[in-house]
Amino acid sequence: HRFERFVPSYLQQWFEKQIPVWCQNALAAFSYKLEEDYVVVRENGPKPKSKIVPVDSDSTGVIQTGRHFSLAVQQFLQLKEGIRVDAQTLTQASITNLELFSFYAELYGTTGTLGDQYELDELQEVHNVTFFRVPTFVPTRLELLPPSFHVTRRAWLSGIRDSAREQSLKGRAVLIIFHTIAQTRLCAAEIPEAVVMNGVESFEQREEIIERAGQKGQITVSTNLAGRGMDIKTSEDVDARGGLHVIRTYLEKNRRVSDQATGRTARNGKPGTVEVILKLDPSELQPEDDFAIKHGETRISAARFEKMLQHRDKQAEAAAVDRQDFWIPLARLKDKAFMHMCDQLRGMKAGLSDKKGAISSALDVMSNLLQRKLGKAVRSGYVAWKKWTTRENFEKKAAQELFAFWALEQDSKRTQLTSADDKRNYLEQYFNDFLAFVEDLTSKIEKDKVINNPYLYVARANHRQLEDEYHDAYKDYKVAVGMDPRLAVAQYNLAVCGIKAGIGKACDFQEGIGKAKEMLEENLTGLKEVCSSVQGATETMKDVMSDTEKCLDVVSKINDALHGELSALLSIDLPFSELLPDNLSALADALSPVLENAMSFFPEGFGVKELWIAVDAGFSIFSVLRRHNKLSRAVEG
Repeated sequence: HRFERFVPSYLQQWFEKQIPVWCQNALAAFSYKLEEDYVVVRENGPKPKSKIVPVDSDSTGVIQTGRHFSLAVQQFLQLKEGIRVDAQTLTQASITNLELFSFYAELYGTTGTLGDQYELDELQEVHNVTFFRVPTFVPTRLELLPPSFHVTRRAWLSGIRDSAREQSLKGRAVLIIFHTIAQTRLCAAEIPEAVVMNGVESFEQREEIIERAGQKGQITVSTNLAGRGMDIKTSEDVDARGGLHVIRTYLEKNRRVSDQATGRTARNGKPGTVEVILKLDPSELQPEDDFAIKHGETRISAARFEKMLQHRDKQAEAAAVDRQDFWIPLARLKDKAFMHMCDQLRGMKAGLSDKKGAISSALDVMSNLLQRKLGKAVRSGYVAWKKWTTRENFEKKAAQELFAFWALEQDSKRTQLTSADDKRNYLEQYFNDFLAFVEDLTSKIEKDKVINNPYLYVARANHRQLEDEYHDAYKDYKVAVGMDPRLAVAQYNLAVCGIKAGIGKACDFQEGIGKAKEMLEENLTGLKEVCSSVQGATETMKDVMSDTEKCLDVVSKINDALHGELSALLSIDLPFSELLPDNLSALADALSPVLENAMSFFPEGFGVKELWIAVDAGFSIFSVLRRHNKLSRAVEG
């Protein structure tokens, strides 16, 4: 019930459709693992903050800076980790690699790890390319050592440690590749002398670690980030002692990723060895494994390991079939829809450009008039052109927003698919749904009803106010109020424009201002509840909180902003001051001790979410109060 109060009316239908998706993804976010599926990155600067960043642990091992999880998974992970929750974003423009590569007339490439035949077939079909094999310049000198396994994590890490140190003491370089960042940290604790590649903050640091990775006795620990494209150079001394020793600690998802980890120096024809040390869950054990454990053996027989590889390859091939049957066709449909939408937006621009072209022609004719009349003609033409430009910009924004909501709804439907038939029907319906969306959008454009977001009307009205177009701004504010009467900023500005344009007097807008006052009071009540929860949290955690220097500056600024802004606004003696809530002054006085109390007790990472909620609520209130100030000045004027 509480959430419904704060959902704008134009988002209500979308909100109701998203509830099942949010519930599903809240559970999914709970199952995501820190330093396996994502990391928490601390950003330093004037306003330090933490953020959730995805990790591509199954393939590249890369921390995917600049990317985020979709469909509110990002927000639930932020809640889970106790950091500030960002607003859910909409994707208005996107293009896949498939579409990007199609812009090139010819594609060429070289690689040593193309993988199995089904992956070659997939590349050939998707990119319409052929392949040929080139013999290596020198024969491989890589030796594959017998694989081994352990059941407990303690034994597994000990086995990895013993193998790494044994080879390091021989004067060889050692590279240990783990599946997750969390595992690399466990290994670093087990082998303190090892250098961990994950989490390096600059390209220079990474290059320095890579350069040292091939040195005598060096042990380097990493995820598959070090197994993909990293060129480790070993010295002649290291090569003479056996070269690089690679320890793979998990069974990669396909042969291609395994080959990438194996070939760090072997691709250059240098000597080296590869050893696989696995941790097997009890559910994965076979009778022969039980026999080996009873007799103190950890080696995996060649036949047993081959079965494990075959099972892995079958799963990888099944995933490739799913890509071919669903994900690749879906990517092509998304690209097709996006390109079609770009054409639609260009059509909008062209249609409005026709009107601007007529204005330009009129200006050309007017330029032949007398010089003293030219200035006025140019000014009139400019005003008309400016109006069309403004309309074009905001209509395009509205169209892009509608497309983004449509695309998000399609992605939400995709999460509900459970069978191959569901996926097939989804693909068949996808573009039909898009064509229906385009038809509806075209109809709205023709009827000048493409904007369905009251905030866009307010933004356009604000723009028109800057151009002193009060009548047009008044119309936009009126539409915004009609769409969402709870929009307090629009209610106040409607009164300001109406007074400035001479449409009415202050008394004519009493009802709207009264509604704005109600909204303001609701926001203030919500802010007080947040402040109360912050105070309660600080008192609960008082005995266990430590140093709070990092929070002190943030809380101090919040306190100054809230108390100073509200006090300044309350001190203004202007008409309509009686419209402000009676409890506003009391709230301003109450905020100071609450936040001063918070300054003493907030540790890093605790309560920041609540504080930012308070700040956001405070800023929205300040915005309305400033509109009230403008209204008062308009009446006074």
